[in-house]
Parts: sequence; C-alpha cells; structure tokens
Amino acid sequence: MAIQRVLIGCPIREKSSILRAFLISLKSLLHKDFLIDYVFVDDNEKETSRQLLSAFKRDGSSVMVLPAVKGKTETSEITDIRDETRLVRVAGYRNRIIRYALQHDYDRLFLVDSDLILHPQLLEYLRASGKRLFPSCSG
Repeated sequence: MAIQRVLIGCPIREKSSILRAFLISLKSLLHKDFLIDYVFVDDNEKETSRQLLSAFKRDGSSVMVLPAVKGKTETSEITDIRDETRLVRVAGYRNRIIRYALQHDYDRLFLVDSDLILHPQLLEYLRASGKRLFPSCSG
C-alpha cells in the first residue's frame, strides 16, 4: 500500500506571538505511515509574521506559501460589512487550498485555523478514529 499524502492548509493572518506557537505545534505533529505537506495563504499585515511563515520548514515535508489576493482595505465603519468581507476573503483562501490539494493529488486535506495549538497526536487520532473527521480529497 502506498504511503498517503496529507496536506495541512491554512489561511494565516496572525500576530507573530500566536503564529510562532501555531507553527511550533505544526512541527510537533506526530505521524507514521503518511507524509505531511503544508500550504499556507499569507494574509499577514505585519512583516514579522510574514517572515515567520516564510521561514517555516519541516524535514521531509514541502511547504508552499501562497500570496493573499489583496482587495480594498477594510476601512468601513459598519462592522457587519467588515465581518462579511473577512468571511468571504477567508472562504476564498480555503477554496484555493482545496484546489491546491486536488491539483496536487493529495490523499487527505486538513484545514486548520492559525490561532490553535494542535496536540502532537491529533493527526494520528483522527486517522485512527475511522470517522469522516479526516476526509479524503477524492470524495
């Protein structure tokens, strides 16, 4: 049986302290019998966060950082419009990540938020659970 390829994808717009902790947790993820690669959409506003993201590496994994598509600056005084604009932007980034996974023939895709600290055994747990928590890219 061929080793499965798992893509971890995430749009990222974080303070550097939060991003640093998130990236450390990604590096600590345990996995056997499958390979992990990463794709990020860099939507950071701060250069420090951009640098942290571009410096992220993990032995045996490929890391792709896609640039964000910048539109109009969110300066609206109406909070609902800002929130809706942000949701649409993030949904678009997630769609890009899904397309990337499909185009590069990954077996699995794990979309994650960048403000989480992941338990080192999370991927092994999801895989072993047998539930659709860890769905196939192919459907």
